[in-house]
Amino acid sequence: MSSTTIARGNVQSSTVIQYTLGATAIATATAEVSITVPDVQVGNIVLVSTGFANTLGVSCVNARVTAANTIALGFINTTGSSANTTAGTYYLQIIKPENLPVPSSPV
Repeated sequence: MSSTTIARGNVQSSTVIQYTLGATAIATATAEVSITVPDVQVGNIVLVSTGFANTLGVSCVNARVTAANTIALGFINTTGSSANTTAGTYYLQIIKPENLPVPSSPV
């Protein structure tokens, strides 16, 4: 898609997808779970939400594109022992900037 606007962080597209993730063991600190999502690229912005309550003390705290077609979901475990995430559907909003890299200033 050709750019027709000033390069100031304009959004080319915003897409919401769902991804079903099975229960995943999280050690006593943090862990990342990588998932394959076609057509994402480094520089895309990923927001994550669930429609369920996760295991008490386990939270999804980050989502990022680590490589082409790969999103990593970051989890934290504050229980003090190994725990599993809740299996379920994660909703991912993938925001593709019109220009990469995204500018560091709005003006």
